Amino acid sequence: MNAAKSYIEHRGYQPGHPWYYKLGGKVLRPKQILSAVKASGYQGYRFDDIQQADNKAEPQRSVALRNIRQEVLTRLISDLSSYRAYARDLRDYRARFIGARLQL
Repeated sequence: MNAAKSYIEHRGYQPGHPWYYKLGGKVLRPKQILSAVKASGYQGYRFDDIQQADNKAEPQRSVALRNIRQEVLTRLISDLSSYRAYARDLRDYRARFIGARLQL
């Protein structure tokens, strides 16, 4: 794989997992995380719910899928806001404390 492979895993964890960052993985932009997750083949935490909804007859199928989509988008907006704040804090922390230790 190309440059995407360099951040798919860090010490056995992928960018979609909190331990990736805890163990020193590169802080990525949301689009980079999405690319890495897609490349890994992960189907998503709502995969089973989507399959169940997809197996329903119309119009229940469309209603169920729209509801899942709305729930996921609402949570995504909240999660992206939190992620950006945590990513900024992590960059600042690493710059202050890890960079300071390297200069000793």
